[in-house]
Amino acid sequence: MPLKALLKYLKGDDDKLMVQILARGLLGMFNAVALIYLKETISWTCTKVDKKSEAERYSSVTKWFWALQLVQFHIPFYISRTLPNFFAFPFTTLAIAYTLEANYNGAIGILAFTAIVFRSEIAVLLATLSFSLLIFRKVSLFDVIKSATIAGLIGTLLSLVVDSYFWQTPLMIPELKGFIFNVIEGKSADWGTEPLSAYFLIHLPKLLGTVARPSGYFILYGLVPFGFFKDPTGIKFNHLRILGLASLLFVAIYSLQPHKEWRFIVYVAPVFTLLAANGVVFISNQLAKAGDVLKISFQMAVITLIGVIAGLSVVKGLASSFNYPGGQALTQFHNHVPFDLKAEDPLVVHLDVPVCMTGANKFGQLFEIRSPNYPWVIYDKTEDVDELEEIMDSFDFLVSATAPADITREYPLPEDYKWKLVDTVKSFNSINTKGLKNLIVAAKEDPQLFYNKAVVEGDNEFFINWGLQVLDLRNATYVYKRVEQVYPWKGIE
Repeated sequence: MPLKALLKYLKGDDDKLMVQILARGLLGMFNAVALIYLKETISWTCTKVDKKSEAERYSSVTKWFWALQLVQFHIPFYISRTLPNFFAFPFTTLAIAYTLEANYNGAIGILAFTAIVFRSEIAVLLATLSFSLLIFRKVSLFDVIKSATIAGLIGTLLSLVVDSYFWQTPLMIPELKGFIFNVIEGKSADWGTEPLSAYFLIHLPKLLGTVARPSGYFILYGLVPFGFFKDPTGIKFNHLRILGLASLLFVAIYSLQPHKEWRFIVYVAPVFTLLAANGVVFISNQLAKAGDVLKISFQMAVITLIGVIAGLSVVKGLASSFNYPGGQALTQFHNHVPFDLKAEDPLVVHLDVPVCMTGANKFGQLFEIRSPNYPWVIYDKTEDVDELEEIMDSFDFLVSATAPADITREYPLPEDYKWKLVDTVKSFNSINTKGLKNLIVAAKEDPQLFYNKAVVEGDNEFFINWGLQVLDLRNATYVYKRVEQVYPWKGIE
């Protein structure tokens, strides 16, 4: 609401799409600032060791962390998505930084607050971090209870006031309701289940390496274990080991929940990335004892892996941009809305379920409010088949995943009318292996061209065109307009 009011003040109208862009921009900024704060925290806490030579040696942990973090696909791509997990993400990232800074009570408090307000699964991370801090004798049980209770009460009061108002339900704490529904009643299993090992064999490797095999497996099982060998925060603190133990326990305990998604464990991805970065440094230092050749060869291999992950992330990002055909179709529908339409004569457009599930949302409904300056559009989302049959004759446009061959059968019209296809939107189907082979051959034949386009010219269009050749796209969503049938024989006696 504040963003909407600000836009109205600046522009004089309600641009809902711009409200969404601003909201996502702010969320992305908060998450980015939290990650930068974590990086800066790592840069000074991971050089805080007893010997100066070791401080210099471990200063590269930050560089490896940042390189491995930035090329990952999921966090950069979803960092501005208005999912509750990414409202929680900057707080959990801050809690990781607080732990590195030895602000243990602050870390416990922020996790307790976040578990109540944003995502209940963070209570598990709160428990595992508290357990790890107790094992390493960094806090007392009284400190844990005091910090968690104070922050939890603040979060509870805030949730009661804000959520009860918006839900128009007294004593509403959504995360408590969600916990009862998903965990106590076990209803999350209705959304699909995966085996106990799925987080460690599929989701966590994907978070770290964009794809699970081979890049994710190499990072998780080839680098992360070595990150425990020598803690760059020093034997006095052991902060990285504490965070590593807490994160491992968090993923292990949450594996007991049958329904699994990568976003439920995304909060600890920076910890495993930091462990992997520390693993690179540890292995490099050990190899350096046998000579610089081995050390440099290993580091070049890791750099190559980082480059491969970056390439995979670019391809996945481009492919994922075609995963929202409903939103794109809604945008293209607006190109067919006549602006000379009188406000008292609304257009009616029907959006079917697949369209609404792939990006068509309230922010994209640009003309649903009556205004003398714009056309008036009624966006219908009726799902019930019987209700649809009753109101179908009122539809002027149709945005649907139903193909042209089936549209008349699915959405029958009176005899004098038909559906005219006016727009088609494609979505990602698979990787075009032929296009991928052509890309690899072209890169091998003229690597200098690709280097110049990437580094010297920064030609994004060049790589987008290649990316489109690698992707296999299919028709997914269609925009139809109701038009009158033309019968050539009418009027002939």
